[in-house]
Amino acid sequence: MVTLNTQEDKTTITLLPNRSATMRQTRLLIYAVSGFVMIVGIAWSLMGAYLILPFAGLEVGLFAYFMIKICRATYEKQVITIEKDRVTIHSGMHSIEQTNTLQRPDAHLVVVEPERPTNPLELNLTDSTLRLEIGSFLNHQERLTTRLALKEAGLPEHKHQWWLNS
Repeated sequence: MVTLNTQEDKTTITLLPNRSATMRQTRLLIYAVSGFVMIVGIAWSLMGAYLILPFAGLEVGLFAYFMIKICRATYEKQVITIEKDRVTIHSGMHSIEQTNTLQRPDAHLVVVEPERPTNPLELNLTDSTLRLEIGSFLNHQERLTTRLALKEAGLPEHKHQWWLNS
């Protein structure tokens, strides 16, 4: 999700990944699937197929691990603040974990076009000392929206391989 907030001399672009379930809803799903798998595993174990139970436990453990890992990744956030003298990028999972500042006269957007049509567009903010990828968790349409918002905020745009004609 891309939100844009423009004030007199400052533009703030907030980038958030799409989230279809909260952590609470993910935990409920894990409990439901785990309960069902363990009931089936215990039933087969009681009928004499003891080898089923360890594999049911392994399945439940891996399912819970990957569901929580994926759900946590949806809490990533980037806030790009564009002012007349600098561009600040705040990023983190639940709070601001990293802050980078680019100097405005040199700051620009580098767009890396995908080699294949199925690959996403890559957006990088850069100046003479630093290069940061932004919106890596966004889908294709949201990356295009971010690109347009950065362009409207006054950041110049360059292609990754500017010397090649398109």
